[in-house]
Amino acid sequence: MGNMGGHLHELCFGKPLQIFRLFFVAIIFVVVTVTAQAEEYSIVKDKKETGYDDSESFMEWHGYLNFEFDDKEGTNSNFDNHEFYLNVSATMSSRVKVTAEFEYEHTPEKIIAPIQAFADYKVFDNDALYVRGGLWYIPMGLPPSENLRGNGNKMIRQVAVIHDIEYENWAEAGLDFWGATAIGENTELAYDVYFGNGVQGIKTGDSWFQSTETLQDHSEDNNNNKLSGIHLALNFKNILGGSLGIGTSYSTQAYTEEAGKDLDQTHTGFDLRYHHTSLAFGVQAEYLSRDGDDLTTLVNPNISVEAKGWYVQVYKRFLEKAGPRMNYLELVFQTDKIDLNLNTDTNNDKTTNAIGLIYSPEPYVQIKIEYDWVKENSGDSIDNNVFWAAAVFQF
Repeated sequence: MGNMGGHLHELCFGKPLQIFRLFFVAIIFVVVTVTAQAEEYSIVKDKKETGYDDSESFMEWHGYLNFEFDDKEGTNSNFDNHEFYLNVSATMSSRVKVTAEFEYEHTPEKIIAPIQAFADYKVFDNDALYVRGGLWYIPMGLPPSENLRGNGNKMIRQVAVIHDIEYENWAEAGLDFWGATAIGENTELAYDVYFGNGVQGIKTGDSWFQSTETLQDHSEDNNNNKLSGIHLALNFKNILGGSLGIGTSYSTQAYTEEAGKDLDQTHTGFDLRYHHTSLAFGVQAEYLSRDGDDLTTLVNPNISVEAKGWYVQVYKRFLEKAGPRMNYLELVFQTDKIDLNLNTDTNNDKTTNAIGLIYSPEPYVQIKIEYDWVKENSGDSIDNNVFWAAAVFQF
């Protein structure tokens, strides 16, 4: 009985007590270890919960909202949440930066995400050479923030030559070798040399993806013929009381095939920017020509590979920082012309004269109004003048 009682006592109290002691020692060990190595523990915890190595944020977030109203002759007036952009970038070191940009356009089903996603590597200590890999805007002419997107475009309407011949937000997956170097005290040479997958087909607007069935079809190279291009610019400081930039662009690619033969398209362009600092006056202009091989039967008879267009914009800023609700006023005039089929006269050949006014009540906020007089250069005339209004909020 005595042995049985001892065994019973050990079974009921001995092993549980040992287990409790071991558990208590383990808890003390974990507490001491975590307290001594809090940084290592936080990394493990972050990797478990988010998949990233560090919870410390080294990112910057920016973006803008562009809310518009348009009233075009012969159509219904319309409110349009045209653009919401979200840009995130991370400077990981003095040489490495990663950028991604997302766009919500018009309605949820037309969202483009991401519209850009790339990494830059700075090769030298100066700005002579960067290597960019990923999905990025084609560096043709002036950047989209100067001629297309609501946060930088001084007009509300997206200028036709950029929207339709340069394919609006034309982005490609590939490599871009870019940089700038001084060639004098007040002169800089900037360049891009790039290689990408190229567009598939010929359309207008966002045809860099709309001419294919899916976004994946766009991001892949479906015809094994890469896009290649170059942009060169000379930038001058302290000239005519301000700054001047003059650039030229060239790109070429096969965009489809017919009867076993590649059909090519080539873009050639010129761009100019001048800004007078003290007068707050400026001029901006671009010319773009597209040529190459057409399909035997055009998908759209109004749109050919053979196309060209241009625009000239003049602006003057007034009342800068003149009061608590007067950040500035800016008056803008623009003339642009487009011909989407040089081989056939259609009423898609248009000249548009526009006047716009920008009121900025405070930094990062713009209230815009614009009126466009649209003239068909060929074919039947259409009553399609347009009144625009917009509010742009940057953050």
